[in-house]
Amino acid sequence: MKTSAEPPLVSVVIPTYGRPEFLIDAVQSVVNQTYPEVELIVVDDHSPDPVEPFLTDISLDDLAHADIVRHKENRGGNAARRTGIERSRGEFVAFLDDDDYWDPTLVERVVSVFQESGPYVGVVMAGTRIVDEDGEELGKVVP
Repeated sequence: MKTSAEPPLVSVVIPTYGRPEFLIDAVQSVVNQTYPEVELIVVDDHSPDPVEPFLTDISLDDLAHADIVRHKENRGGNAARRTGIERSRGEFVAFLDDDDYWDPTLVERVVSVFQESGPYVGVVMAGTRIVDEDGEELGKVVP
């Protein structure tokens, strides 16, 4: 059993289908998190070409756990998220789309909000920055 001093495990689920060129940045942004207890679950929803070979150059060693799952047939994004939830071991589950990426401190900040908010908070949302291919900010969405 974890003591209160140990950080809770956060399971990050990335559903993907046929966009390995984007998936690489999404996975790297999870690896780059400053929060110490992160597990990654990539669910390949039967992409035309399996995505696992595209991730071989990314070191997943600093993660608490990593799992790449491939559906035997395409089942859609919601089914891929459900598969990720079923595979997750974390106290918290976070979803990241394969064409998005996170600021390195996002998980740390979200867990902090959960821990400071008390037992009646069940969901924490973060804003979104919209950027172009060069990383230049085009706009923001704040929930």
